[in-house]
Amino acid sequence: MSLIDGINEANQTGDYETALRLCENALAGNPQDAPFLIGKGNALFGMKKIDDAVAAYLAAAKTDKTDSLPWANLAGVYYEQLRIDDGLSACAEALKRDAQNVNALIHRGNFLMMKEDFAAALASYEAAEKNAPEDALILFNKANALAELNRLDEAEAIYAKLGKRNSADEDVLYAFAGVLEKAEKFDEAARAYLRLLKIRETPVLHITLGGCLYNMLLNNRDIAPVLDDWLTAFPNNPVALHTLKTADRLNPAKRAAADYVSELFDAFADSFDSVLAGLDYQAPALIAQTAAESVPNHPAALDLGCGTGLCGVELCKRLKPSRLTGVDLSDGMLAKARERSLYDELVQADITAFSRESSFDLVVSADVLTYLGDLSAVFENVKKSLKTGGRFVFTVSENTAHPDLYEMELSGRFIHGENYIRKTLTGFKIDALSRVELRKELNEPVAGLLIAARKI
Repeated sequence: MSLIDGINEANQTGDYETALRLCENALAGNPQDAPFLIGKGNALFGMKKIDDAVAAYLAAAKTDKTDSLPWANLAGVYYEQLRIDDGLSACAEALKRDAQNVNALIHRGNFLMMKEDFAAALASYEAAEKNAPEDALILFNKANALAELNRLDEAEAIYAKLGKRNSADEDVLYAFAGVLEKAEKFDEAARAYLRLLKIRETPVLHITLGGCLYNMLLNNRDIAPVLDDWLTAFPNNPVALHTLKTADRLNPAKRAAADYVSELFDAFADSFDSVLAGLDYQAPALIAQTAAESVPNHPAALDLGCGTGLCGVELCKRLKPSRLTGVDLSDGMLAKARERSLYDELVQADITAFSRESSFDLVVSADVLTYLGDLSAVFENVKKSLKTGGRFVFTVSENTAHPDLYEMELSGRFIHGENYIRKTLTGFKIDALSRVELRKELNEPVAGLLIAARKI
C-alpha cells in the first residue's frame, strides 16, 4: 500500500490522528505536495479543526491549479458551516477544472436546495447521476428536490427504490413517509411512519403518526388497522392511547390525558414559538389586551398552561405584574419559559389540580383549555386562587354547532359552547365575551371565545 493510500484509508476509517501524522511527516520533506495537503485537510476536517482544514485545501489548490479535488472538498466544509455563497464559489472552481466532479455537483445541489432553488438543485443532482447512476446519496438528494417541486410520484418511486435496497434506512423511510403524506396517501404514510417507529422510537414520530391518522379521519379513512398495529407495538404510548380515545365517538373522553399533553409539548418545545407564529396565533395578545382594560397595573398574575411564555411576554408589556407565576405540565415548555426570565415562579403541575388560596389578582389561560373537555375542576381552582374581585381572562375554541356542550374533535382537542361556559363558570360574573380568531389550522381560521370574568 502506498503512503497516500494509507492516509486515505486512515481518514476513511476515522483514524484522523494517524492520517494527520502521516501527512505532516510527508509534507516535512515537500510542503507543496497537493495530495498530502488534501489528505491533511481531510484529517483536520474529521477532527473538526475547520479553519485549519480550509487552509490545507486552499494550499493544495494553490499548489495544483488544475486539480478539482481541493475545491470540491472545500465546498463540503462550507456546507457544514452553512456558507452558501462561498460553497457555490468553491463548487464553481471545482467544476471549472472538472465538469464531471461528482462531489462538486452534489455539493452544488445541496447549496441550491438551501437557497430554495429546487429546479437548479435537481439539475445538478441529475448531472451527478449521469456519472454515478446508482449512487444512493445522489438518488436520495434528487428525490428530495423532486418532492420540493411537487413531482411527488417521481420522488416516491425513488424513495421506494432506495427503501428496497435498505429497509432500515431511517432518512429514506422518513422522507418516503413525508412524500406519501404530502400526496395525501395517508394510509401508506401511516404505515411508513409505523415502520420507522419500530426501527427507532421517538416522541416526535409518535406525534407525527398521530397527525397522519388525524388526516385519515378527516378524509373518512378507516384508521382501525393502523391504530391496532400501533397499539400492539406500543401499548402504553400516550399518543396512541389518545388517538384511540379520539376515534371512539361513542365514549368520548373528558380530557386529554396528562401524559399525552406532556409528551406532545415536550416534543415540540423547541419549535413551538415558530410554529405558532406561522399559524397567526392571536390568543396571548388578545388576552393581555382584554386584561389591561379592567385590571390595574402590577397585578399578582397566574399564567395557567404558560407554555414557552408567550402570554407572559404580552402580560409584561401591558400590565407589568408585580409577581408572575406560570404553571405547565411540560418540562420542555417550562425550560423555554425560564429562558425568558419573566416569571417569578414556574411550577410543573396539571392545571386541573393547581390552586393557591386567594393569591392572585389575575389568572389567564391562552388556548390551553382546548386540551380539556370538562372545565369544572379548572374553574373551581381558579376561583380558589383568585382574590375576591380578581379577573379570569381565557380563551376556548368555540363549539358553534352545540353551544350547550363540549366535544372532542377529530384533532383530539376540545371545543366548548358559550352556554356550557356560562353554566360551568360558577362564582364568576362574565364582564365580556367576544368571538375571536385564535389561530389558523389547516389554513382555516379557528373560531374562539375570549372571556373576561370577575370573581364574586
